[in-house]
Amino acid sequence: MMDARPLYPAGHHPVKMNYTPDAVYDAIPLSRAEHPVRYYYVDFGLSVHFPDNSSTMVVGDVGRDDEVPELSSTVPYDAFKADIYALGNLFDKEFEKRYHRLEFLRPIVASMKQRQPELRLPSDELVILYQQILGTVSKNASRWRLGLKSEGPYERMLNDTVAVARNGINNLKRYVG
Repeated sequence: MMDARPLYPAGHHPVKMNYTPDAVYDAIPLSRAEHPVRYYYVDFGLSVHFPDNSSTMVVGDVGRDDEVPELSSTVPYDAFKADIYALGNLFDKEFEKRYHRLEFLRPIVASMKQRQPELRLPSDELVILYQQILGTVSKNASRWRLGLKSEGPYERMLNDTVAVARNGINNLKRYVG
């Protein structure tokens, strides 16, 4: 789930995201590069609340991602480690395999998708790894559009040209005021 408030400071329609709250006018989002959004990983239908200092071991073989290796209806497993695998699988399938220029995610995804749960980094260490890797990615590369791997060469050329023009206009606005 994404909190879009930074992109739409005046709000947006809850169903028609590209419209104002009254659904009458176009809502033009601000640049994500300059107005970062927060994403939340939610799964309310299958969630479990763990009181402080309690065990995070659960049983159950039903989940949003049936590829999590340790899912079992009889053998307890760490729910947080299972979530890390499922989120890594989501990053792999929905981002890295679908878009160009996300190779920097490979070490993070590989860590998250370790078959053995004890080999997966905990979330706080994954955040540190992400920040370290992100520090090696140039600002220009991180601002570039995500091109679908399924785009044909002409479509990619057109979309890249539009992205260059938009980036140039945004840079000009930033420097001129």
